[in-house]
Amino acid sequence: MKADNNSPLAFVTGATGAVGPALVGQLLDHGYRVRALVRQPYAAALPAPVELVPGDLSDVQKWHTTLQGVDVLFHM
Repeated sequence: MKADNNSPLAFVTGATGAVGPALVGQLLDHGYRVRALVRQPYAAALPAPVELVPGDLSDVQKWHTTLQGVDVLFHM
């Protein structure tokens, strides 16, 4: 199922870890749009439709804008 602008948006932390890539793949397969928090966007081997958000969990200033429009949060 292909996501579009009306599809739910999932925000994933830990998207480049041991479990994250499989979760991202499953979300994309089920029609979700995916936004992922990554420390090093240039090194994130995630599929092109994933919106990469550079940063880490301690970057509290980013949370307000990063979570705008998010329907579901997966925090690992």
